[in-house]
Order: sequence, then C-alpha cells, then structure tokens
Amino acid sequence: MRCVNCKAPSSQRGPRRLSLGSDAPPAVIASALFDALPRGEERPRFLAFSDSRQDAAFFAAYLERTYNRTARRRVIYQVLRETWETPGGEGLRLESLGSRLASAMDRAGFFTSDTSALRRKDLAVEWLIAELTAMDERQSLAGVGLAELRLARPGTWTPPRPLLSPPWSLTPEEAWVLLEELLKTLLAAQVVSMPQGVDVSSEIFEPRNKRYAVRQDGPARTAELEILSWVPQHPAINRRLDYLVRIHQAKNPTASVGESKTTARALLQDIWRYLSDQDSPFRSILQPSNEPNHGIVYRLNPNSWEFRPPRALLQCSSCGTIEPAAVAGVCPSFRCSGRLEPASELPLDHYRAMYQEPPLGPMYAEEHTAQWSTQKASEIQGDFVSKNGRVNVLSCSTTFELGVDVGELEVVLLRNVPPSAANYVQRAGRAGRRASSAALIVTFAQLRPHDRQVFAYPLNYVAGKVPAPQIPSGNVPIVRRHVHSVALSRFLRTNYGKSPEWPRVVEKFFGDGAGSPCEEFRQYLLSRDAGLRDELTRIVPPELHEELGVQDWAWAAALADPDPFQSPLARVEREKIADMQQYRRLMDEAAANHRFQQADRYQKVLNTISRAELLGTLASANVLPKYGFPVDVVPLKTAHVSAEVARDIELQRDLRVAVSEYAPGSGVVAAKQFWKSAGLQLLPNRQLPERKYAVCERCNRIYLDPEAGGSCPQCHGQTMNRTFVDPVFGFVAAPPPRKGLGEERPPRIFASRMLFYDFGPQQDRTCVLGPPSAHLVLGRFTRQGSLAVINNAYGRGFRLCHTCGFATAGAAAPTREGNGSHKHPVTGQKCTKTLARVDLGHLFTSDIAEFKFVDQDLAADSARASVLAALREGARRFLKAGDDDLGGLTYLEAGQPVFVLYDNVPGGAGLARSAFEQFACVMREALEVCNCSACGEHSSCYGCLRTYQNQHQHDQLDRTIAQEVITSALERAGSAAAAAS
Repeated sequence: MRCVNCKAPSSQRGPRRLSLGSDAPPAVIASALFDALPRGEERPRFLAFSDSRQDAAFFAAYLERTYNRTARRRVIYQVLRETWETPGGEGLRLESLGSRLASAMDRAGFFTSDTSALRRKDLAVEWLIAELTAMDERQSLAGVGLAELRLARPGTWTPPRPLLSPPWSLTPEEAWVLLEELLKTLLAAQVVSMPQGVDVSSEIFEPRNKRYAVRQDGPARTAELEILSWVPQHPAINRRLDYLVRIHQAKNPTASVGESKTTARALLQDIWRYLSDQDSPFRSILQPSNEPNHGIVYRLNPNSWEFRPPRALLQCSSCGTIEPAAVAGVCPSFRCSGRLEPASELPLDHYRAMYQEPPLGPMYAEEHTAQWSTQKASEIQGDFVSKNGRVNVLSCSTTFELGVDVGELEVVLLRNVPPSAANYVQRAGRAGRRASSAALIVTFAQLRPHDRQVFAYPLNYVAGKVPAPQIPSGNVPIVRRHVHSVALSRFLRTNYGKSPEWPRVVEKFFGDGAGSPCEEFRQYLLSRDAGLRDELTRIVPPELHEELGVQDWAWAAALADPDPFQSPLARVEREKIADMQQYRRLMDEAAANHRFQQADRYQKVLNTISRAELLGTLASANVLPKYGFPVDVVPLKTAHVSAEVARDIELQRDLRVAVSEYAPGSGVVAAKQFWKSAGLQLLPNRQLPERKYAVCERCNRIYLDPEAGGSCPQCHGQTMNRTFVDPVFGFVAAPPPRKGLGEERPPRIFASRMLFYDFGPQQDRTCVLGPPSAHLVLGRFTRQGSLAVINNAYGRGFRLCHTCGFATAGAAAPTREGNGSHKHPVTGQKCTKTLARVDLGHLFTSDIAEFKFVDQDLAADSARASVLAALREGARRFLKAGDDDLGGLTYLEAGQPVFVLYDNVPGGAGLARSAFEQFACVMREALEVCNCSACGEHSSCYGCLRTYQNQHQHDQLDRTIAQEVITSALERAGSAAAAAS
C-alpha cells in the first residue's frame, strides 16, 4: 500500500490502515450510556460483555481510566467557567484553583466521607497538575479550545536581544510567544516541581510515575528520575529545535535546512543561558534544584501557569492543533508543515462536547471473569448488585450468561457480537428482568468475520431462531469414551474394591507391560463380563449399539487390541512405557559417566512421567471422556507475589493456549494489572518432560526423536534438531509493574505454531465432493490424529533453568555453569545454575479431517494459506461454531498440500467429523466467505480470511485466489454430478 501523493510505502511513514482498535469505540459507547442513565436513589450501572476474558479484563481498566479522565475535565472546566464569570477571575493559577476544585469534586461525588479536607485539597492539585502536563495534549481542555494555557509574564521581563535581531527579527510579543512555546514542551514532558502532597506515583500520572527535570545537555535516566536535555545531542533533533528550525525558515525562505539547524541550535543554547541565568526574570518560573549524583537540574513552577478563557484562537491548517498565539504562523507540533490560521469557528469535536456536559461523578468498573478466585468474584458481584455497592460497570466474559440475577438492571452493552443467537439471548436477558424495568441492549460489531457477517445480515441473527440445545448422543467418539470409562470403573471395583491401593498413577497401571494392571484390564475386557454388557445396554443410545458393537463386544476387542495403531489404550501404554524406559536408560548412562546433575534431572523427568495421574493421562490420550472440564489446564502462579491482589486471582489456561500466552516474557491482564510470566513452575523431585524434535518448514510437519543431522522423510529437505519441554506444571508470574495498564494493550505475541504429527491408523482417502468417481477433493477422517503446538520464540528459543524454573526468551546456546546468574522466579534468591536452550511444546490428540484438492495449482504459500482460511471460516459458519472451536493447518504429503481441520479440544468434539461428512456445504459457505465486499480483489480483511490466529499469514491471504480454487472445484463437481445422472 502506497500514498497516492508521495508514493511512500506504509513501512516508510506512508499511509497506514485506519485502525479503530477494539476498546476505544466500545468505551465511547459505554461512556455515552453511562451519562444517559438516570441518576436517582440507585446509582447508574450496566453490564459489558466480551467473549474473551482478556478483553473483559482490559476493558474494565480502560473504561474506568478514560471515562474518569473525562469526568475530571468536566469538573475542572465547570470551575474554570464559573470563576471566569466573576470579576478578576480570568487568570487562574494552581494556588487559587485548588480549594474551588476540591469543593466541586466533593459535590460531584469524587470523595468518600472519610477523605480529610487536606487530602481533598491535595487530590484537587493532583488533578490540576495532571491537566497542565497532559500526555494527551490534543484532548486536554486547552487542546480542544476550551481554555488557554498561558505563562504568567514577569513584570521585569524584556526580550532577549538575539530574538529581536536578524535572522530572527521577532517583535517583543512574538519573542514572548516563542519562549512560552518552548517552555510548554517541558510542561508536556512533566518537567514540573510537584507541590507538597502531590504523589507522582498516583494512577493519574501513569505511565510517567517518576520525577522529571531538564538541563542544558546530557540526558540521564534512573528508575526514579529522568533528566531531559534542553539542547539535543548532534545530530538528533527534538521538539524545541524542530520548532526553531521551522521559524527560521519561515523568516528566511532562502536559507538551507542545514543552515537553519545550525542557527536554531545556537539560539536554543542562548535561550537556555538566558532562562537559567541567576538574574533571569524567569528564575521563579524555571527553578533550579540539586539532584544527588546529577548536580543542578531545573523544573517548571506549576504556579507560573494560568488557565484563561479562550479568545481569538488559531488552528493549524494541517494537524488541527489549536493555539492562542503564533510566531510567523508556524505550528508548534513536531515536524508539522501546517500554518496557524485564525479560527472563527472550531469544528465539531467529541472531547470538547463531552467536557462541556455537566459533571456526573466518577465511574467504577471491575472485571468479572474466571480469573478471580471464587470468593473475590462473589465480592465483586455483590458490590455491583447491592444498592449500597460502588461498582457501576461489570465487564464480564461468559461467566454472567447463566444463573445470575442482577436485579433491576436496564442496560447491557455487548462489546462484540456473541457467537450465536443463544448467547445473545442469554446476555441480553440480564437486563429487564423486573416487570417495572425496561431493557436496552447495545451491540458493537467489531472488525471480525463473525461480527461483520451479523452486521450485514442482522435479521438472520436476531429473528428469534435459536436452535434448541443439543446433546449429541449419536457422537460415536464421545459415547465410546464413556463406554471405556464404565468398563474401567467396573474393572477397578471388581479387582480392587474400596482398597486405596488401586493404581492411581501411570507407573502403577502400566508397569513394564506383562502382568500389569493394564494387561489385567485387557483380559477383563476380553472376558466379556455379562454385567458390564447389561450396564452398557441400558446407558448407550440404542442406535449406536451396532456401530459400537455393544452385543458382540467389538468395542472391547478394539480397546484391548495390543496394536497401538488400533487402540488408544495400547498407544498410550507404549508411549508411557517407552518414555519411562528411555529416561531410566539416560539416567543410568549419566550416572555411569559421573554426570550426576544430569542424572538427577533425568530422574525428575522420570518421576513426572511415572507419577502422573492415571485418569487424566487416559483422558488426554482419548481413552476416557473429558466431561465438562479440560484436563490439560495449567496455572500462571501468582500466590508468591507480595501484592495483595495476587491472592484474589486464579490464572489458568488450557495447556495448548498457555504455551503461548503464559510463555516467559508473555503475560495476561487481570485485576487491572499486567502479569508477566517469569518462568516455568517446577515440583520437588519432578522434572518437565523433554523431547527431541525436528520440524520441516516446507512440509509443516514435526518429527519426534529424529536422528542427528536428519532430513524430512517426505521432501528430504534438511531439518534441524531441537528440544522442547512440556510445561505440564504451569508457569510462574513476576510481580506486576508499579505503573498501571495505561491505554495501550500489552502486546500479545502469538508465537506458537500448530504442526501436524500423525494421522493415526492409516486409511484411504475417498471423494468428498461430487460423485464418488469425480476425484476432485479427496478426504479422510480420524479421531486419533496427533498435533503438536510448539513455541520457539520465533526461533530464539528459551533459556531455562532446570533447577529453579527461571526462563527467558533468547540465547542460541546453553550457558556455562555459573554464567547464567538469575533470580529464582518464586523466592527471588540468586541462582547460578545452568540455563539450557529449549523450546516449549505440547502434543495432543483430537478429531482430524483431511482434504486434498486434485488437479489444482496450490504450490504457492499464499494459495495454501488462503484456501485453508476460507475452509476454516466456511466450516465455522456452517457449523455455527465459536471463533476458536475449530482449527486448521496444512502440510505436504509427497509434495502435495493437505488441508486439515481439527477440533480445538483435546479428544475432539465432533466438529471436524461434521465438516468431513458435509464438505459440500462447507465449500459453499467458504465461497460466501470469499465474496467479501469490505476489501478489494487479491486482498483480505477481518471480514473474510483474517483472524487473530493466522495473523502471521495476513500478508499472504488472498480471497480472490481462494475464491477461484473453490469455485473451480464446485463447478467441476456440479458438472460431474450432471454427467453421472
């Protein structure tokens, strides 16, 4: 994408796509709703729903911060306006505004009854300092033209001589405006002396919670202090120098840029000497102080600035900046080429309109997600529901959809379109539950495929066509797992009764194979217990008896089969026995070679594998059902953090997601804090499972325990061996930073990659589009597909301490003993053990559907990525699945691309199977996905192919290519069907 005028590409300060973000628009809507709610005996309140717990957590902090900043400015503006109307009230300074503002804040409800009078005055001064030094200058009261921020002119002031002489030739008034604008750059950088009682660590000053100062040159920075340089180091340029350069060129049109920079730099130095001179009339404005280890530095006196009523304002013709005065018409905005011109009437402005509304008091917003502990979630819910509570807005995930009565609530805001009409009804149903109350439901459609589709066809969504909830009793994979659980339960009762000695862990159940409880279970299955058959006959749906083989024991024979390609029990048995044998061998070899530290680590890995809970292991291996909860959930541990809020949160994610979200260096938002992962959690006498692996980048396949220096069995390309650890115990969080979240979301790094490992029992592909003889698209389905999610930190890997769990991204090789000094992520004590180079990974089994297009040119990466994105979105829409319920990937088989759709739930949920069985419908829906009107040809957007998960491929996604491939296949299928009939 290039600018039509200067032809600059977007990567070189050219045009960029307009991005509204996912928080600002809903926050504007939420603010308007809050203002419109009636104020009476009950406080205004409403629910704000999000699909994602991270969206809900961040929105609570974002909305509260942005609304209360507006609320503060409303109160300040009301005080300014009322005071300006009194005789002699035009020039208002900090010292005269503090008491008035404190009284107005009290009337607006910003104080509690136990806030002392002194503290109220201090808070009022904090508000005024924050407004003077606003980071969002353009949205401040002065920035929108509701006030003029002017420097009080010293009575003895005379212009510095260089300003009145060529090449500057300024008038005395222009000279004053110039000095005022230069000092405003310090004001914008918070270079002010904080009055006593003002706490720079207050949330109102975030993210600049430190002291700032300035000196002529030589910047410095510590955790508590930042010193700016008045004159930038050559050849750098700052806002002050840039402003003087443009004034010089306006006064001297024939001067070169280099000449203007030299002259402006000399003037900037002269002005500093003038301002900092001991006899300068600006001595009371720019005040010196002695900083230990830094010497004399300077700060602005905040009482030297005045809020004045706006008079004849000027506005920049380019950037729109509003100023009370100008020098040679030059805009003071950094590198702006516009001109300040008289503004007879300012254009409409959202913020200006908001600030002129009457003050309505503060807003208190809290998140209500699964990240809170049960007790804390109950407290927050009570604070929202109670008439005497404080919370106005509850930012919820799906936790509030069912079973919660919030009383006479009238408003619900949906930050995105819910996945289905059923979700919409549940969320909307939180409002208007009393006969005396009405209900208002406001939905904001985000720039996502699902939201855009509903926005384009809203009647199809809200027409009341809510499908009845379905429990897929005919889902053979799920029923089969329940049959296995009934059989295992009956076997354990028969053999062990109520004895506590039943084999609860992997090692006890699998043993070394022969004579193990697992082998006894096989014999039990083959014994054909009549009582078990009667029990299964009663509970298994009759229509599945024949397919499962309830009467002829086909299901039991399949489970008891010792072939790992036929039985999931045999597969997990082989895997666990092999792992245990491997680590015993490695441990013995290391001990024999006197590598005792390595032997100890192998022993801990062996303990992790052998002492794993049996039922969880069998559920993860697809033998037993997972019921309504995931087995592979891991925590981001916070209990060791000293912050009080750390005890109130419980951060847990599915392991496949946690490999990315909780990876060292990444983190999540909870309780209005950012919790960053500092390492992996380790348990005593246990070690994380490790596997050698190699990835073929071309084929997108992973191979476990590869030979050194091996190659891909498919394409024979070279592969590089690496090691991953499976973080089965979870992760450890670092203490949250002192500064709050701010208004920018913490970056989410989607560094994980899903790779194809194994299809499971081999089977031939069959035609899934058109008549059987067409051979246009060949497919197959399995419930034993194996996938791997790998996070290698974009190739950098992680440095992991196997002793304390500390981990960080980076370093291409292990460090030597003693050279990896770091802190224990839990205790904070120094640890000097080896940091090993590893990746993070996790293997899981799920339902997989594969599709292979015949006689289609899909060699290009962009073609494969685009067709996959269309198929996945088409299947998701057709099956009415959630955004994250169905995953997709491609891999190469003998050089030909294979498209994979898989259930994004370990063990499978039936979506991939439905997509396989109804592939023609999926293809037609995929074609509709490609018929997007929101983006041009040979491109893509969040209305068609783009998602968060495939963001690493956004530049490759081309809806036109996918459209051509899918159209060709459908047309050929239609022709083949017509010919066959």
